[in-house]
Amino acid sequence: MTKVVFKEIEINNWIEYIELKFADKNYFEIEKNTKEEQEEFIKINSKTNKTKIWFNGLHGENLILYDCQYSSEETQSWSGESCAADPEKYGVFNQENLNKINDILEIPIYKGWYCFDPYKTRVLL
Repeated sequence: MTKVVFKEIEINNWIEYIELKFADKNYFEIEKNTKEEQEEFIKINSKTNKTKIWFNGLHGENLILYDCQYSSEETQSWSGESCAADPEKYGVFNQENLNKINDILEIPIYKGWYCFDPYKTRVLL
């Protein structure tokens, strides 16, 4: 495996990325679900708004991520798929895929988003 770097630190899998990305406990809470009867996931709860970021189905020594999505109680909606279309390609832990996931996460963490429904527009700030 080629070297993968995040915040100038060499990392080895998706778990290390998640722990570095969301290390500030003033803003984020990391919730891990590894119960055998349920699908494995890691959920990031924002402490500043109602955003939740989901890392679903970590497999193969945490080198494959089934999908990463975000949601909000305020918008009552989910983001689109980030790598579930082909996790064997887009979910593999490498520098290119990490950079793409990190770019996608700029939206729920720093930018916010709009959710449109036919009856009204809900805004997450």
